Amino acid sequence: MNNKSNLKGIPILLTAAFVWGIAFTAQTVGAEHLSAFSYTAIRYAIGIIPLLPIAYFLEIRKRNYKKIKRSIFTGFLGGSVMFVAIILQQYGIQLSKSPGKAGFITCLYILIVPIICLLLKNYPTVNVWIGVGLAVAGMYLLTIKESSALELGDILVLLSAVLWAMHILVVDKFVDKIHAVTFSVTQFITVAIMSTACMLMFDSISLSAVKAAWVPLLYGGLCSVAIGYTLQIVGQKFASPVPASLALSMESVFAALAGAILLGENLGLRGYIGCVLIFLAIVLAQLPEKWFN
Repeated sequence: MNNKSNLKGIPILLTAAFVWGIAFTAQTVGAEHLSAFSYTAIRYAIGIIPLLPIAYFLEIRKRNYKKIKRSIFTGFLGGSVMFVAIILQQYGIQLSKSPGKAGFITCLYILIVPIICLLLKNYPTVNVWIGVGLAVAGMYLLTIKESSALELGDILVLLSAVLWAMHILVVDKFVDKIHAVTFSVTQFITVAIMSTACMLMFDSISLSAVKAAWVPLLYGGLCSVAIGYTLQIVGQKFASPVPASLALSMESVFAALAGAILLGENLGLRGYIGCVLIFLAIVLAQLPEKWFN
């Protein structure tokens, strides 16, 4: 594993997870009015707006052209991975009609990330592996309440989980060599352009539908996209990829808690046990390796 100071990055990543967790409620409402391509295109376009002046004044006007070019190239790469992951996930959910199971499968990126790290000869420590195991168990208790049979939709969601894991590793590889905000803006422009192209080809969108979904669109664009993904990039400057993925998996916990508070959903005893296991997994992953030798 690399020797980044996780203690600096984890609180930032937990904040991103909190923002994304609340966004599940917004996405649920937005999906009642707009298709996946339309909702994604509009919210990512909204997310670009506040970051453009920030990118210019903090990064671009410094004229470090080598870093700017690298930020744009890697932003395009990250945005392409993000776009495919989002669309696979959305269509998988629509096919399986099982959001709980889809949430569990998506968060399997916490297991996929360390496996990819092994293949890259970047070996996670013992406590991290234990943390991953606890997190997977907690995620299962939190999200799986119905049939566990594997369907086509589940396979699509699993493919999206692989891509989310790849996205975390792409950010980890380049995060110290890029401008964070410029990278974010380029990602979002890439996703917005791809989604808009698909929207124009496959969707029929109306102004009334956009008006009906304006609150989830604003939250999804300004908070989930502009704030959440930028916090991910900043947080990963200070956190190794596997602990980072564990911290980001708290997204599902915050989503479940938000559903309980805002929508009156009942987590049940196993749901709350799952939340505790995921939290313990994150704490365990931060403990010194020497404690487990």
